[in-house]
Amino acid sequence: MIPRALLVVGSACVLALVREPLAAAPLRETAFAGVRLRDNPEGLVVGSVRPGPFSPGDAPLPLLRRNDLIVSVNGNVVDAAGFDRVVEGSKPGDEMTIVLRRGKPADPLAALPVGDPAGEEVRVTVKLAIAEEWTGTLGRGRVDRATGDEKRERTPLGERIVALAQQTGTWADSSEGRQLESLLGALRGVQEQARDSFGLPAIRACFEDPLAVDGIESGLFERVRVLAAHPDERAIEQFVKSVLIMQEPVGTPPSEEEAMRLARHLRDSVSIDGPESKQFLAIINAAPAGVWRWVVNSSGWRNRELWNERLRLGAATTPCAYLPPELRESVTGDILYYEKLENGRYAVAGADGVNTYDMDLIEIVYDLGGNDIYWFGGTDRASCANHLITDISGNDEYISEADFRGPGVAINGFSLIEDRQGNDIYRSARMGSVACGLFGVGVIIDRSGNDRYENTGPDSGWALGAAIDGVGMVIDFAGDDQYAGEKLTQGAAGPFAFGAIIDASGNDVYTADGPSFASAYNTPGTFLSMSQGFSMGVRGYASGGIGAIYDLAGNDRYAAGEFSQGCGYAFSLGILHDAGGDDIYNGNRYSQAAAAHQAVGVLIDDEGNDRYVAKTAAGQSGAWDQSITLLVDRAGDDQYEGDDLCQGAAAQQAASFFFDLEGTNRYVGSGLSVQGMSGGNEYHFNTEKVMS
Repeated sequence: MIPRALLVVGSACVLALVREPLAAAPLRETAFAGVRLRDNPEGLVVGSVRPGPFSPGDAPLPLLRRNDLIVSVNGNVVDAAGFDRVVEGSKPGDEMTIVLRRGKPADPLAALPVGDPAGEEVRVTVKLAIAEEWTGTLGRGRVDRATGDEKRERTPLGERIVALAQQTGTWADSSEGRQLESLLGALRGVQEQARDSFGLPAIRACFEDPLAVDGIESGLFERVRVLAAHPDERAIEQFVKSVLIMQEPVGTPPSEEEAMRLARHLRDSVSIDGPESKQFLAIINAAPAGVWRWVVNSSGWRNRELWNERLRLGAATTPCAYLPPELRESVTGDILYYEKLENGRYAVAGADGVNTYDMDLIEIVYDLGGNDIYWFGGTDRASCANHLITDISGNDEYISEADFRGPGVAINGFSLIEDRQGNDIYRSARMGSVACGLFGVGVIIDRSGNDRYENTGPDSGWALGAAIDGVGMVIDFAGDDQYAGEKLTQGAAGPFAFGAIIDASGNDVYTADGPSFASAYNTPGTFLSMSQGFSMGVRGYASGGIGAIYDLAGNDRYAAGEFSQGCGYAFSLGILHDAGGDDIYNGNRYSQAAAAHQAVGVLIDDEGNDRYVAKTAAGQSGAWDQSITLLVDRAGDDQYEGDDLCQGAAAQQAASFFFDLEGTNRYVGSGLSVQGMSGGNEYHFNTEKVMS
């Protein structure tokens, strides 16, 4: 059978593996304005304003705003490059005076700013800031080439793209040069300009060669399969350190409170703004030191293994006749053994029967069986963010009642839950829960049973295999499982993180589709998801991580809202890889291998008769703004239904690749840019001279 393929090409951005500490000192001598200007037909126009001199945070509105038409800078008429030269030639503390014309308020959804020559004239004077205080890790480091496992050769899909390009003429010489090669070069250039020393190697490798993305994802998938076969502390440690590669950075890690402040902000915003901007940027710059200490170089990897053996031996006794009063108030059922830890909390071994555990006082549990309940954050005590739990059998419930508290949550530390048998429930309505790593490693391993993982409600988010500057993973071996969330859930990652669900078998249901978080585009009846293999960086400040779902078998159902199902945003990589079964994917804007603003989105389905529905825009390998997307369906009779910018479509110097390799398939797309077409390219054409 002749394989089918749809093709478009475009652009993206990536990060850098750190080889040396950040060189912060030179930035102290650099002036910072925080304004991006654009040369438009109507003149020099403000495209964006970042926190800094022109957006100080304590003012109700920025002093400069998008769509402002610049008349002069320090009394001179300049273009965008001339403005940059003025800033580069200034020192922190120098005054800058801008005269502008302000028209009607900017359309926040408009692709490009538009200045109003008839607008009201306004004069603004500020003192330029110190760059180090207002910049993140982007632009601060160096870029190294990918090495080792991440540097993958092109698969046959990549070679086929070259052959198709040659046949269709996109490889032919033109006035702008050889189009595909020029675009690939522009994508490499975007990464090199980013200069984030703490970007993940897999993301960097995607931008070095977009035609090798299939091979790069395959390399990650190979490691996932090895981990899924026999997950234990050593296997997880080896996997994590193969993904989060870095050398020791300089600096002091953020505190637990600082880490939670950043996570709360990123739950509600993809950018840095407001009066706390400077503090958030300081946390971002300190983040690599936290990842190094609590993830890469953590002693927690060995701790659980030692405690399991110690408590297992201690449990070979009769129930304890006496428990300290505070411990007796924190448990029910028979306790076979206990120890008080140096931090004042307890390690306990529970009998084969019904037990309840207040995990605010208890840090380590080895339970022999029974239908048990574990409570997290349910008392007035200072909660413990890190726990080690091994439960041998029973239908158990793990319930969290506070932000960033269990089950399987690590903040500046290490948490691991292993539940070996039973139909279990992991439930929270709060932020930072159910396998979440925040400057730490939070893992849930469930070896059997039909389980439910739940994180819903207006206070939810960063849960069910989610991480920021760390690792959060759910590894479920067997059963028909249900994953219910709303936002930043089910394989979601922030900066320098790996967040994932690895589900080895069963007919599973994944939902992340409202109702608590409204559409980012004010679309009625649509919800913001950012889930199911989603990753985000902090646009303009820090590169993102890898968010992924790997479902290895079963007839699965995926339902999500905007930004989902293998979606990357801002220097990040989102993956959804389903290895078997007849699957159904329902998503909304930016879903099913989608990416925006220098990112990578991948969806791979290896077999089965599948159905894909992506509503509104940018789906089914839809790439926007210097991004790369890849959708590969390897077998089966499949159906695709999408709207604008879908089914192998790219815009704004982006690259989209779409392959369905076997079967009798049906494609329905509506809109101006569908099924292998390019959308607009006005963002970067003036500077890059390349198309999508």
